[in-house]
Amino acid sequence: MARGPAMRAPLHARCGRALPRLAKGQPIGRAARARSQREPRTSGGGFGGVATGETIETKRSPGASLPDTDAAAETAAASEARRFSGACAGGSAVDADELRWIGEASSACASSSDASDDFAASIPYQCERDVGSLSVADVCASDEVYNVELSWLAFNWRVLAMARDERVPLLERLVFLGISSSNLDEFFAKRVGGLKLQVEAEKESRLLRSTNALRWSPTTTLAHIADNVKDFMRHQSRILDAHLLPALAAHHIHIVHRFEDLPSGEQARLRTYFSEELELLLTPIKLDPGHPFPFLPSLSLGVAVRLQDESEGADGSLSYAVVSIPEEQVPRWVPVSAHTSAPDGHGGGGSEGDAAQVAAAFIPVEQVIISNLHLLFGGWRIRDAWMYRVTRNVELERHEEEAEDLLEMISEEVRERMFAPFVRLEVQRGMPTPLVSLLTEELDLTPETDVYHIDSLLELADFKSLRIDAPHLQSPTFKFPRYNPAPFKGFHAELDEVTNASIFTAIRKHDILLHHPYESFESTTLRFLEEAASDPSVLAIKTTVYRTSSQSPVVAALLDAAEHGKQVAVLMELKARFEEERNVTYAQKLEGAGCSVAYGLLGLKTHCKITLVVRKEKQVRSGLRTYVHIGTGNYNPVTARLYTDFGILSW
Repeated sequence: MARGPAMRAPLHARCGRALPRLAKGQPIGRAARARSQREPRTSGGGFGGVATGETIETKRSPGASLPDTDAAAETAAASEARRFSGACAGGSAVDADELRWIGEASSACASSSDASDDFAASIPYQCERDVGSLSVADVCASDEVYNVELSWLAFNWRVLAMARDERVPLLERLVFLGISSSNLDEFFAKRVGGLKLQVEAEKESRLLRSTNALRWSPTTTLAHIADNVKDFMRHQSRILDAHLLPALAAHHIHIVHRFEDLPSGEQARLRTYFSEELELLLTPIKLDPGHPFPFLPSLSLGVAVRLQDESEGADGSLSYAVVSIPEEQVPRWVPVSAHTSAPDGHGGGGSEGDAAQVAAAFIPVEQVIISNLHLLFGGWRIRDAWMYRVTRNVELERHEEEAEDLLEMISEEVRERMFAPFVRLEVQRGMPTPLVSLLTEELDLTPETDVYHIDSLLELADFKSLRIDAPHLQSPTFKFPRYNPAPFKGFHAELDEVTNASIFTAIRKHDILLHHPYESFESTTLRFLEEAASDPSVLAIKTTVYRTSSQSPVVAALLDAAEHGKQVAVLMELKARFEEERNVTYAQKLEGAGCSVAYGLLGLKTHCKITLVVRKEKQVRSGLRTYVHIGTGNYNPVTARLYTDFGILSW
């Protein structure tokens, strides 16, 4: 049976088949499969079918012991395992002896690839041996069967599969490629960073070393991650170069790889662009004993340059330098005029008269910089240049119980991340070994597990920011149709007919269930907050904030409420990963406006999304009525258009 696009098996099928719900201590593996081959058919569909009365012959693997269970219980467990396996594999059971990943033979990817494309077949599976000798408890504890870090990487393979799947609109495939790259950045900064802290902790204390043979040490886990990620990045480059860029070129959209491929007029224009807008933002730094090793921001691109002193002639000694690219000030993609007759289909070649055939073309900014390095290194001959990229750890040690001020502690942690240890070095393939070794040593990295040689462009996440406005690429063939959330129609009719009707009137009539993104966040949850902020009858607003957007209208509504003299209390979770700096800024703004702000609980993260509004109403005996919003999604109007969440408005 055909299966979906290279989808990784869930936990229960990570070894190529499902794990049945067996009693504690009951073995699985060949013994369970042997039982399933001898079990009777069951009546009814789905899980938990009832076995018909037939004697079961049970075969145990050598040395295995079963608890005292009757035949019917064994039959139900084995039957459920078989059905679970079939459900996971799209309806066909998987032989336990094969221990293969059930999505390995994805027809969706295989049918759209040439004979040499091994993407579907090379997606890694984890367990390489039979697990028949393990109990269910040992299976649950075994890193070889299920490892959290490799499971996360398996998810990212599924994202990459979307970039490879030709059924997905072309420009969306480019976005999925970028998502797979940004996911990997976060994985290294957080998950790999945490593992490296564990390695250092084990070096300092033998007591922290695990004695469980089923568990991998942090060092072993890092080695498995490196093997997985190197294969992953190889496929990222292949998908980009062999599939996405040629497909874009076929529709007259070009990513120009070399400065020399541009028409002479464009080269002159970009030299002027470099001199007027880029040169002053770049700082070349020699790598020698006379210069300290430069500061490299996390997730930053840089150019490593091999130089030769012009005064020493052709036999002069070689030296190295680096140029960091300030990505916040410099856009990655520079629009250019190009032509379409390049033999590789990526742009370049041909005559300048062909330029009219191109709908859009871009050159990576690093190619503009590399082609003008002679302007940065006067007196030096530029021999070669290669791209590199670094990632720093964000998982720093935190001692909340010792903090006198949580806000100050988180603010300091954000500053410390700028100088945190490095966890990954990506280099353009072909960079000389001495230069790679120099960078690896200076960054205090391990060559085998921390250095990744990339075949194509670095920082593929930047493809998410590539804006192609060609009119012929706005159809569903190239992009998913953009969904615009519908204005919520569940309020009482008077709210739709009378513009000044109160949302609180509708909530009093009945609870209101919200489903985002299908129903607009702005016309429901945000309206609830904004109306509460301006309603003279509202006395207080109390809410929690975990993640929100930049220029957040939610925070703006809370500030507006404080300006109207209402009591505003906010629990601002400062420890939301990668949102700490933004949340610290919002917390300080809210405090400055007179709001009562709490920073969260020591040792815990507050994930709940809840808002309480206290309103003065004459109909209530006490004179006060409370209204509440509870939701599964963040108070973020941007992600509310992307993620599926529920919310409820009640009183």
